[in-house]
Amino acid sequence: MTPNAPRIVGRDYMAAAETREDHSADEAISTVASAALSSDRSSATLATGTEPDHAAVAGPVPPPTTIPHAGVVTPSDSTRFSMAGANRAAVAPPVRFNRARNALVALSLRDFRYLFISTVSAGFGQWAQMIGMGWLVFEMTGHSVSQLAIVAALGGAVRLISAPVVGVLLDRWNRRIVLVSSISAGAAQGALLAVLVITGLVEIWHIYLFVVLEAVLSTSDQIARQAFVYDVSTDDTLPNAIALSATSHNVARIAGPPLAGAMIGLFGTGAAFIFLAATMTLAALLTLPISSRTRQGIADRSHPLRSLAEGVRYVWSEPVLRGLVIVRTIPAFLVFPYMTLLPVFAEDVLEAGSRGYGLLAAGAGWGSLVGLTALTLTGNVRRKGALVIGGMLVYSTTLFGFTQSTVFWLSFSLLTVGGVFFSVAMALAQTVLQTMARNDMRGRVTSVYQTSGALMPLGALPMAMVVELLGPARGVGSFVVLAAALIVLTVIVSPALKLA
Repeated sequence: MTPNAPRIVGRDYMAAAETREDHSADEAISTVASAALSSDRSSATLATGTEPDHAAVAGPVPPPTTIPHAGVVTPSDSTRFSMAGANRAAVAPPVRFNRARNALVALSLRDFRYLFISTVSAGFGQWAQMIGMGWLVFEMTGHSVSQLAIVAALGGAVRLISAPVVGVLLDRWNRRIVLVSSISAGAAQGALLAVLVITGLVEIWHIYLFVVLEAVLSTSDQIARQAFVYDVSTDDTLPNAIALSATSHNVARIAGPPLAGAMIGLFGTGAAFIFLAATMTLAALLTLPISSRTRQGIADRSHPLRSLAEGVRYVWSEPVLRGLVIVRTIPAFLVFPYMTLLPVFAEDVLEAGSRGYGLLAAGAGWGSLVGLTALTLTGNVRRKGALVIGGMLVYSTTLFGFTQSTVFWLSFSLLTVGGVFFSVAMALAQTVLQTMARNDMRGRVTSVYQTSGALMPLGALPMAMVVELLGPARGVGSFVVLAAALIVLTVIVSPALKLA
């Protein structure tokens, strides 16, 4: 669109439509024309520093202009609007804003549809592996909290090391190829683990080996998907695409854990890994049709170590990106590790068994679905940074309530409410991240952000040690209170994020 092209914003257009109800059609046309001319003068004055004449405004016919929430106005229509003697037929009827359609606008993109469905399928597999692996360790070690924490810490250490490497590769290689490869390898390791469990040949060292392999593959998958959402969307649909992508994760988060818990209860732990192999295979098949031509940036050809260092420096030099990483790091280390100790709450505190464990893991997912649905219907909200901070603080509050509860349905409800605020905070954080990141740095920026999330399993070990000393309620609760205090302190010291 040229700088001098006339444009009518949706607010002015609807105001003219309301005027037409009380006055004549000519007066309504005059109202719209005035708004158009005012917009034209402002645009031209900003571009040239002088007041334009009407002939210049109505000059060459530009391409069609899309009006957010108010339909499409063709160049000829907008030109007529800006003329005093406009033809009455040029005034199109007002178009009402369809919230339901706007909430799904990113699904109109073919490649994003495939990525969305693939993410749902892969999410089911990842949750089946998490639930299955947690329960397998819990059974094989005689309900050992320390072993659960050690396995989680091992996975976290591998994620912490592999995430920056994956980010460098994503800025050098085609992200679709990386995604398909990681999913396919995940399906293969799931099938092998299922065979070992079903035949009774599995040993504790096997678990450690598969934890390392799974950490590398899931890190590649998650970082590639987050960056790939940008590649297969447009600037206009990016916020909606991120919200829908997060929704697809939470669909799996809601249905996956209780389904995996039910399969373990009915058919044994091996069933979860069979399910993992099947869903990952389906996810790989759904990713293959995505076009290899996306808006991924020019491949980085510098030395890998130099490329990695440049990515870290870039993130740290941007106050908002730096704030996002810090605010994610604090709960990742001090709050999120409670998830690895959910079997302890399910079995020892709430006496709900494996099915209760699955339901608790899904509780936050139910809340997340509600929060993300509200976010997609709301659209592109303002003050995203402030909402990220507020959402994390409310999430910490509800989680503290969960740690003090001894009633199953109260615990489930608190996790659900917390999931609403957590999901909105994370989706908005991802939107700010992908919007601000330079395209040639996108893989590395995403990996740095993801690396902060990899601290979750590392935080599981000190949390488990405190839990063994103080018990689940006081142990996890003290970590949550500390995290909330540090988030508040971060905002006070570095306020850039809350203004984003």
